[in-house]
Amino acid sequence: MFATLALIGARNKYSVVLSTSSGENQALTSEDRTQIEQVFSAINEAIVSRG
Repeated sequence: MFATLALIGARNKYSVVLSTSSGENQALTSEDRTQIEQVFSAINEAIVSRG
């Protein structure tokens, strides 16, 4: 599983998209870029620490 940060449309909506073997899932969408970046970083840190 990995997460990607995506910019959606001209309204500056940001999303965390999770990709798994069963496909992609738009897990969270917000207009607050900082919030999305924090969630994105936390997910990536959890994946790395899990090994």
